[in-house]
Order: sequence, then structure tokens, then C-alpha cells
Amino acid sequence: MGRVLGGSFEAADVLAIPWHNFIFRPQLSVQSLVTDNVFYGNNGVTSPVVFRPIVLDTNTGTLKLGPATTNHVVLRSQESDVISYISPGLNLEYGLSGVNKLNFSYQLDELFYLNHPTENSEQHRFTVGFNYQSGAFSVKGKDSYGLLSTPLGGGSYISLLSVVIDRRVWDDAYTFQVDVTEKSAIYTRVAHSALDYQYGLPIYDSDNLTGTVGWAYSPAALLALTLESYYGQSALGSNLAALEKGPHSELIGGSIGARGSFTPKIEGSARFGVETRSLPGLVNGPSVISPAVDLSLNYTMTPKTLGTLAFSRRTDISGYYSGQTLIANSVSLNLQQAVGSSGLWFVVGRAAGFLAEYSDVDLPVNVFATDAAGNIRFDSFGRSISKSVMANYGRSETTLSAGLQLLYQPRPWLQVSLAYDYTRYTPRFRDSRVDDSHPSIDYADNRATFRIGIGF
Repeated sequence: MGRVLGGSFEAADVLAIPWHNFIFRPQLSVQSLVTDNVFYGNNGVTSPVVFRPIVLDTNTGTLKLGPATTNHVVLRSQESDVISYISPGLNLEYGLSGVNKLNFSYQLDELFYLNHPTENSEQHRFTVGFNYQSGAFSVKGKDSYGLLSTPLGGGSYISLLSVVIDRRVWDDAYTFQVDVTEKSAIYTRVAHSALDYQYGLPIYDSDNLTGTVGWAYSPAALLALTLESYYGQSALGSNLAALEKGPHSELIGGSIGARGSFTPKIEGSARFGVETRSLPGLVNGPSVISPAVDLSLNYTMTPKTLGTLAFSRRTDISGYYSGQTLIANSVSLNLQQAVGSSGLWFVVGRAAGFLAEYSDVDLPVNVFATDAAGNIRFDSFGRSISKSVMANYGRSETTLSAGLQLLYQPRPWLQVSLAYDYTRYTPRFRDSRVDDSHPSIDYADNRATFRIGIGF
């Protein structure tokens, strides 16, 4: 949950096993999650099936097509479940000297579904981080790799699959810095991320690489002003033979910012700039230019109250439709309150919002074929006939969430929490023909979680 007010040390500093320059920290988390919408479904979202049954003509004694009948099939039903997580792990730290350290962590998640045992799965998470400094030169890096296996909500088409989705994720970042003077420094940062879904899904894999060059100036001991420029590329890969590989995109941007302590009660970072996202490999491909904002602030209101505000506005490329860009806005607000004077109880309230605006892109969509009078056409077996037409897949996606957590920390190495979270997802296509085909499902999800954490 991040920083805990009123504590003199972190739980990770306990249950530590030293050996030479190594420190081993065993970890264990056990939690039980109750949800009323485990696969992010909605019983009210249906697909119409129109047909004309074959009936007997009592006058002629022959078979003929009867009047049209419409059935509605629920695309994904809303189902409840109880999911249990057992998550052992290990954190290993190797200290070279002073700030020079190497960290490795591993966590295993065993997931058990009460009502859907065939979806039981396991996840693996690996992280390697390091800090190194020698004179005016320093470098820090972090590499994360995960084998994940959970249901996915939101998005298009993939949300129709009410099963656990296997995927691999990578996240790597390295920052190299040279102190030019006591107050200024130049740095470069290389960041890479990738997402690889299991084969057979109608969604693109993604691979992103970005390089940043920056200059930092510190007018005060706990404050740094920054000036940055960056360039990146994103590639999309297919998971279906019928889904061609997506186009590359280019990212170019620049920003000014500040990080550190702005006042005795406010600390964090703020970055403001402009970035462009384009698809140079496509003729007349979409291009977007947008403000780019990253904001993360901690406000210590009182010795017992901490508020955290985060906001981000960035461009990206769609993983669902080829040649589509998007602008994503996200905001979150957390409020942490220590209860009583013991320093053992905390209440955490959180709220978040996400809005993504996807660019217009024309792709085929299936609709009912009609005659000159506008009536649905049927074949000789009474089945409705469909046809493919071009339609605009531009859309917006909104996700709103709120939650409340009660945390009890009777020992520095032991945390017990009870939380409730609510999420509401709403997609809206600009073309009614695409909206009627239901490639996305709006849903609401209520979740209650009880968790015990040991060693961290």
C-alpha cells in the first residue's frame, strides 16, 4: 500500500536473514477475494439471433418458412466467485558499498476459484533492480518479468472470452546520469515494455522502446528541475493467422518538470510537455499531437493523514484495431488516515478514473442483410443473412473505481487488511452499427478482499 504513517521502519526490515553481504527476506501473502462479476460480464448485453422457423402449411400440407423470430443470447453472463490467493516469495538484497546495491525478488501466486475450479491458475513474478554510483557517474535499473493468468475486463472482443487469459509482461528501465556540477546533471533513460498474449486471441501483442535525454538542475537540496526530450517506437504482433501484424508507431515528445519537496508538506514530481504519435508505415495513417502530463504528489495534511494525487495524460496505439491511436487520461486520489494513537490502525480511501479516446478507423462489421423494403433477408433454411460493411471503430472507454480499506499492523512484519472496491467500465462507439454488434461489454464489479501479509 506504499508508505505507512506513524511507523519508524518498514516490515521488510524485519524477518531479514543476513549472510555476508546478502540479506534474505522471506515473504508470504494469503488473501481471499469475493466478487459478484469474476469474468466482467453483463446479463443485459445480448446479441440478437433472428430466424424463421420451418412450419407446416395446413392448407397445402407442405413445409414453409414461418414468421421471423428473435432470440437474444447473453454474450457473457455475470457470475460470482470466491478466489483464494496463496503467494509465497523471496527478496534478496546484495549490498556492495553505500548506495551500491543489487536486489532480486520472486513471487508465486496460486489462484483457486471456488465456483470455477477449471480456471485455477498460477502466476510468477520476477524483479531485478540495482543502483551503482562511482564519483560523478551513477546508474540505476529495474527489470520486471511476469507470467500472468487472470480474467481480463475492458477492451474490445477479448472481453467476450470468459476465461483466464495467459500473458507475459516485461518492463525494463535504466537511467544513466553524470553530475556536471554540484547542482546540475545530464542523464539518459532507456525504457522497454512488452505484452505477449497467448496465441488464439483477437488482440495484438505490443513491444515498446523509448529513449530519453534530460538535464536536471537543483536550486535547492531537495528539489530538481528537469528538461527532457524523448523518442520511441511501438510494434504490434498478431496472435491469429487471420489477424495481420499491426503497424509500427513513432513517439516524439519533450517536457519540463520538477521533482522533490515543493513545500514542507508536499513532495513528488510533476512533468508537463507535448508529444506526437504517428503511424509512418500507413498511407494517410492517423497522427495525434497532445499535451503530455505526469503528476504524482504526496500531501502530508497532518502527522496522521496523508493524501496522494496522481494524474497522467499520454498517447498510445490500440491493441485491438490495426492503425488506431488513442489518448489516455488517468487520475487517482488516495487518502490514508491513522486511527487512534496506537499507530496500528489505518483507513485508506481511494478513487480513480480512466478515460481513453480512440481515433476513427474504418474496418468491416457484420450487419443483417435487408431487402429494398428494409426487411431482414433469410436463406431457404430460415437463417438470417448477414453482410459485411465498413464502419467506424472510433470509441471512448471510461473506467471509474472507488474503494475503502481497513489496515491493521500489529507487528512491523505483519499486516492484516479488509477492503472493498467498486469498478464501472463503459465503452461507447461512435458508429451505432459497431455498438450494436457488441464487441465490448459494459460492466460493474463489486469486490471484497481479506488479506494477511507476512514479511513485507
